[in-house]
Amino acid sequence: MPLASSALTNQTQGQPDSRPTRLTAGVATSAQAVQKRRKSPMLRSLLSPRSATRATSILRHCILAPHRKLTTEAWQSSASTSHPQQKDILVQESLKRYLRWFPQDLATGSDIDTFFTLRRNLSRANNVVVGIIYENEKTRTSSNIIEALLADPLAGGSETWYRQLETRDKSENNIFTYKDQDVAQSLPEAFSRASHNIVSRSPVLDAETRPKFPSVLADQVSTPNYLQIVEVNKDEDVQKVADGCSFYVYVASDLSSLMATFPRHVQRKILLTVVDNQEYTPRSLETTPVPSLRDSEVTQHVVKVNSKALAHGIDAFYKLDTEAASQYFESIQASNMLEVSKLLSWYVRTENLRDWTFGLIKTEISTDTLSETQIRDVYDDLRLDTLVKGSRQMHEELQETFIPETEAFFRNKLRWYKLYFQNDNVEYAVKDFFSAHFMNKSIDSYNYLKGQLVARLQEQKFANYTENSRFQLNNPLQEYKANLINNRIPEEIQSVVYSSLISAFVYYQLPLSILSLVGYVWVGLDLQTSVALAGLGWMLGFNHVSKAWHEFTGTWLKTLFEDIRLVISKECMDEGLFKELNTRFEDAKELAKIKQLVISDLEAANDESKTRPE
Repeated sequence: MPLASSALTNQTQGQPDSRPTRLTAGVATSAQAVQKRRKSPMLRSLLSPRSATRATSILRHCILAPHRKLTTEAWQSSASTSHPQQKDILVQESLKRYLRWFPQDLATGSDIDTFFTLRRNLSRANNVVVGIIYENEKTRTSSNIIEALLADPLAGGSETWYRQLETRDKSENNIFTYKDQDVAQSLPEAFSRASHNIVSRSPVLDAETRPKFPSVLADQVSTPNYLQIVEVNKDEDVQKVADGCSFYVYVASDLSSLMATFPRHVQRKILLTVVDNQEYTPRSLETTPVPSLRDSEVTQHVVKVNSKALAHGIDAFYKLDTEAASQYFESIQASNMLEVSKLLSWYVRTENLRDWTFGLIKTEISTDTLSETQIRDVYDDLRLDTLVKGSRQMHEELQETFIPETEAFFRNKLRWYKLYFQNDNVEYAVKDFFSAHFMNKSIDSYNYLKGQLVARLQEQKFANYTENSRFQLNNPLQEYKANLINNRIPEEIQSVVYSSLISAFVYYQLPLSILSLVGYVWVGLDLQTSVALAGLGWMLGFNHVSKAWHEFTGTWLKTLFEDIRLVISKECMDEGLFKELNTRFEDAKELAKIKQLVISDLEAANDESKTRPE
């Protein structure tokens, strides 16, 4: 394919080079390069000196253009020290520190692992995986981005595997590999098994024959990498392969199309957005510089292409051979696919992919970072406003709602004489009342305030907070209520009911009743006197029950109310929320310091070690 071939070397006028060359994207080949297809009768005419001279003339017309070469600075690993090894160690320690304190950030953790691998393997070939994702089904169907990127029509036998690209099933996920290269182990095993593996001899995928664009891109420092392209055609699988892909190429039909439908960690790994339609497209040559590579701060690129135009040119070349050479060369330039090929060639290099991954890590770590000043402001607002209001509301509910309702219940629903009617049911009546009316708003308020502490002082995403500052579902009021209902009411109230009724009967009602009966039967008391004596006993018994119950409930309720006040003031506030606030505040400050230290190290390292053009 045009994009898959190496750069065209200059030929002496009328003298074909003895080395075999390929036609690259946007550049025609020399007459000598076409000898690879010497079996084609349509190319035999190109082998004459006259044809070679004509081909060279066409080439010069196509490729002569001003160009600018990009150069790369050597990677230096860290921040504030001058020795490269010391800087490298500092960056490594900073990233490991981040992993230790923010272990739940799995996406950034995966990028850090990738960065470490690329940093170690600069002199060894790596397997780079690039994901292709589409805006929607319409774009997936209409785009020829894969065909235009991988095709190599000047190579003998390339039409066979090119037609496989054209006829692939776009409803399934496809993995494009070079020759017998194994599928990348970084991809999920289940995804790899379910995907269609398409083998091609495209130079874009090959480590050795990939075009290097020497007139535009700097010399490569690292060992060339193999490339695998994963075309993710099932939207539900895009997120599954995010950690396995080095970066994504997002293909859309319109620049206004948004990537908001993708998860955040997928969006941040989109290195290149390709706007692919048949509207106006800038032309490009092999020597045309890529403007976005001049700015080292640019981490996401946008390219306008017309892949269908190049696909038509490739088809024409396969059908008509050299008769369609001019059409093919024109489609290369008109499609602007060269710019995509240059960007891929640049970022597939280990040193550039490492730098881009490092910038990705730095950006992600810097996102949603809280300063110590911000944390202090949150702490002061919680301490001086939120918790104070919460405490006041709890005391107001106790004084204005719970105490009046409880006193009214005991006064109206549990008068002393009702003990005789309810007896064993007194316990259940009291339990039902407290279950329904015991400081419900305050219990909810405490849970809300506790949630506020967590929400506002644990905003460091993915952080590893200490055991003391982790959210615990304990509520002193709820615990007091449970103990009151399950233990105190049966032990304290029901026992008083029994003792009052029994003591009144044993000490007053039974003795006087027996005495009146004996007097009437054996002593000779008249009936009226005997009844009066028995009635006196029962009245004294009732009086005893009334007095005992009144004294008990007054004392018991007073103790209950004071206990609740103490629970609110001490257990809920002083030893509860305020203590928890201080603990979470210290943890939040410590994590903010750690994260800021990591960011400072990475920022300083990035200033000295990022790759940028001259």
